[in-house]
Amino acid sequence: MISRPITSAFIMASFYAVFGSYPVKAEGITTPLKLPAFDSKAATCKPPVGLDRSLVFLQDNDRQFMEGVKFGLAQAAERRGLKFTDELAEDASSKMVAAADAAVANNAGALVAAPIDALALAPSLLAAIAKGTYVGTVVPPPAVTILNAPQYLTGERLAQAASEFIIEKLDGRANVVLLTHDSLQFLAPRFKAMRDVLGRLPDVRIVADISPALSTSREGTR
Repeated sequence: MISRPITSAFIMASFYAVFGSYPVKAEGITTPLKLPAFDSKAATCKPPVGLDRSLVFLQDNDRQFMEGVKFGLAQAAERRGLKFTDELAEDASSKMVAAADAAVANNAGALVAAPIDALALAPSLLAAIAKGTYVGTVVPPPAVTILNAPQYLTGERLAQAASEFIIEKLDGRANVVLLTHDSLQFLAPRFKAMRDVLGRLPDVRIVADISPALSTSREGTR
């Protein structure tokens, strides 16, 4: 497993290539890079000062998954004696950016974000990291740690379950509508896997392949 300091260095290098003057090529790190050994006594590893014992969740919308994330973060904050604040952006990127900037200005000790527009939010998250704030994100960086999964494998397993249902319940024949999130680069492999698996069934036809603007059940049923 890659340690947090090395992970952070890689993420910061990749994003400073876009948003700052970090000494890497514009396309990011494309060849193996040997990083210096982690030194816990380095000045940059000292605990930050002047930050509150608080956790702010920058929540994109109120879909069930994010409500579950909020519940878990609230429980974790309570157990650690942290003040917890949920900033619901209601799918408005500008509202999330404003909440992130306010959290940084108010010296929040930790931020967890579910970005609506990863590029728009990135400068605010980089400012938080530079201040010493812990930053976690649900999938897209920049962050100290990110919540992600092997996306192709995830899509493959989901599509395999759908395939089994089609074979057992529908005699192997089905018209399929895919509701994807291809607009988010980090999730696109999940839906490629679904197309690959479903494409192996000769009597299955994908009749619609749609990427809704918003990832909510309401948007998906339109």
